[in-house]
Amino acid sequence: MSGLHGVAFGKDAFVVVGESGTILQSDPLDPATLPQGPSLLNPGYRIGAFTVSVPTASGRRYALEFTGDLSQPAWSSLATLEGDGTMRLLTDPSANSPKRFYRLRRE
Repeated sequence: MSGLHGVAFGKDAFVVVGESGTILQSDPLDPATLPQGPSLLNPGYRIGAFTVSVPTASGRRYALEFTGDLSQPAWSSLATLEGDGTMRLLTDPSANSPKRFYRLRRE
């Protein structure tokens, strides 16, 4: 997937920006049929640190990961935590590269 410049999901469809500014949009998706993953809420950036809030479920484990290039399959782990049913804060204290993409895995 060389030449991938961005991926977004909104209004029930995926939009991909590719090489030379090519824009592709998926057919509308029914949100009721999509798997529900963990949520990343209230993202913030201040003085080289990225923070995000995560609503957790008791007994579930969560892992915040990042990559600098969406065309590469490797993601690096930043932090893991055990859910306790509360809102928890995850931080990337070294978020000082020009671009960084984040995902949250529920284990």
